[in-house]
Amino acid sequence: MRRTTSRRAAVSRIFTGIFGTILGVSCNLPDARADDESVRTIGGPSAPHRFGDRGDVVLPIFGAFFGGGFAGGFGGGSAGGLTGYSLGAFSFTHDSSVQSFERQESTTFSFAPNLDFFVARHLSLGGTIGVGYANFKSTPVAGAPADTPGFDDGEVNVSIAPRVGYVVSLGDHVAMWPRISVGAGVVDGLGGTGPMPVNLGASADLQFVYSIDRRFYVAVGPTLAVYGNPKYGIYESSFGTALSGAFQTGFVL
Repeated sequence: MRRTTSRRAAVSRIFTGIFGTILGVSCNLPDARADDESVRTIGGPSAPHRFGDRGDVVLPIFGAFFGGGFAGGFGGGSAGGLTGYSLGAFSFTHDSSVQSFERQESTTFSFAPNLDFFVARHLSLGGTIGVGYANFKSTPVAGAPADTPGFDDGEVNVSIAPRVGYVVSLGDHVAMWPRISVGAGVVDGLGGTGPMPVNLGASADLQFVYSIDRRFYVAVGPTLAVYGNPKYGIYESSFGTALSGAFQTGFVL
């Protein structure tokens, strides 16, 4: 009888301990959740992404510019009547102006991958490496002297233009992105006036960027460029400046 009572008491203590443990854990769960929520509240939610955060890769997909400028290895012509378009790494420009009784035209086609990588928040490094073809044409206009020369010449160029930029945030979706670029192009003339081996260029642009969402942006702004070639052989050095306005869309990876 004593053994039976003792066993019943032991079993009762075991079940009482089990249910007590379960009850204790259940009662402590709200406290644990509350502690977890308090930790999250103290830490705060993660900051929203803004254009120019560290690790962003900016990849243009379409662009257009008008005014004066250079393209395809800094080989563009005079600053007047120039238009250009880009789709990914491919670009096309056309420049037309009248100088000294001649209509001078230049047309370029180029393949130039173009991207910027933010090595730190707001600070970007990037540039272009490209290969292109340029055609230069000069034809006398009405009223030009009979001996006014004309020519039609082409050249192939390879260029590189690194750049650095810094983003100034103006809000959750708007930013200002000034960039400076310098570069050089090696040119191989295809006949006519002969080769111009090296072209040099530098530019400063100011883009106003609107982030439509985390991965897509649009930008507009002006670009000021200095471009030309140093003295080579019978050719004198020649440099000029140009101002253009650009529109661009792209991805942020």
